[in-house]
Amino acid sequence: MAIQDNSRTRKDQMDTLRTAELAEWASLPVERESKKIKLFVSDIEGCLNLNEHTYDLEALSWIKAANQLAREDNPIPFITVCSGRQHAFVEAITQIISGTLPAVFENGCGLYFPTRSLYEEYAWHPLLSQPEVLSQFMKVRQKITEEVIASNQARRVPGKEIMLSLHPVPPVEVKEVYSIVTETLVKSQLVASITTSASAVDVTPTGIDKAAGVRWLLDTLEGVLSVKLANVAGVGDSVGDVAFLRIVGFSAAPANASEHVKSLVDYCSSWADGQGVADIIRHCITVNMQS
Repeated sequence: MAIQDNSRTRKDQMDTLRTAELAEWASLPVERESKKIKLFVSDIEGCLNLNEHTYDLEALSWIKAANQLAREDNPIPFITVCSGRQHAFVEAITQIISGTLPAVFENGCGLYFPTRSLYEEYAWHPLLSQPEVLSQFMKVRQKITEEVIASNQARRVPGKEIMLSLHPVPPVEVKEVYSIVTETLVKSQLVASITTSASAVDVTPTGIDKAAGVRWLLDTLEGVLSVKLANVAGVGDSVGDVAFLRIVGFSAAPANASEHVKSLVDYCSSWADGQGVADIIRHCITVNMQS
């Protein structure tokens, strides 16, 4: 006689209830012009994962269902991501959540367009088409490589084409690497955008960060989706997310976010990681139903 897995049965029941909940929301009409939150933009690390090795598949599955039901005339916002991760990783996450709108990778250096044809699905920030910007940043990367990486104070994260991400080599900590990088560039009279996440220091060309990436994303939506920064919800967990959280109309954070980020956002979920992001999406849907 087969033994029923009650825990699996309960999970299946919960999944059915959650899907039914989304379907009900999707059936509710909302005036396009009065819809307050049209686009939902989330960081990946510290938001959609459970830890540095594991992602919240249950939350990702729910977010996928929400994205598939999102329309301009219902209360569910379209969902995409804004991350410091490499383009291939951001592409994978975007496909997992059934994203149809552009996604930001390498902290604004590039955009991934999920609906474009092969070989046309990536674009680099317009600033990177300026030779002087690239030339200046190549000097920045070389100096950091010589002074910080070669001295074994930090290791470069592989796979990123423009952004330089540095993981500290223990016992060095992230804040120490940030100070070392900043001092190195000042002494060399070089400039760049330097931010931190929970595990790394990220360096991009001046003028490019997550805020610039989100602004550029909206520019690409002209004629596709009528959305302004005031209609964007942003979710992040670390200092590196503050730039884009400050410019969106509604900012939020999961329970595991840094205290600094929590003190700045409009809404802080009582849930952590992916479940926190799902909770924030539900909150945004409620806001849209009240608009």
